Amino acid sequence: MMQLYELLDSVRDLLPAAQAAGATRGIVLHGTSPRPTQTVFLGGYRFEASLSRSWPARNVITDDGAILIMETSPGEFYIIGSGLTVSFARDPDTDSGIAGIETVEQVTRVSGRWTTERRLNGDQTNQGRQLLLDPHRPQIYRVRLYSIIPKQGS
Repeated sequence: MMQLYELLDSVRDLLPAAQAAGATRGIVLHGTSPRPTQTVFLGGYRFEASLSRSWPARNVITDDGAILIMETSPGEFYIIGSGLTVSFARDPDTDSGIAGIETVEQVTRVSGRWTTERRLNGDQTNQGRQLLLDPHRPQIYRVRLYSIIPKQGS
């Protein structure tokens, strides 16, 4: 729990402005939640989360998961949390586009300076479709999403 507070403390200067601008969302899931997934919408994208599962057996590997999503610019989000798998798509109320992950970096922030700890590749993002958060250790991820809008009449 202490590590989560440290992560939130590292973005304490960014969070109030993002909240005031309506650019934050949160998801919390428990093993006893009545639904296996939760969905939120932000910045023209749909974020659908479920508890982390093993591969290939697909057994739930954590009892709890939570994230805070903060949009910092169009298509760029910081996701803080653990225990969830997050899928991305375009918000159907925005357009009929296709969305995916452009890049995901696990980052830290000290004294206002961001440092990339590691860049996730296709094996770690289900080929650019999902963010698989560590099931037990909270982290901060910088996620850049792309969207492609199909041409009408194609």
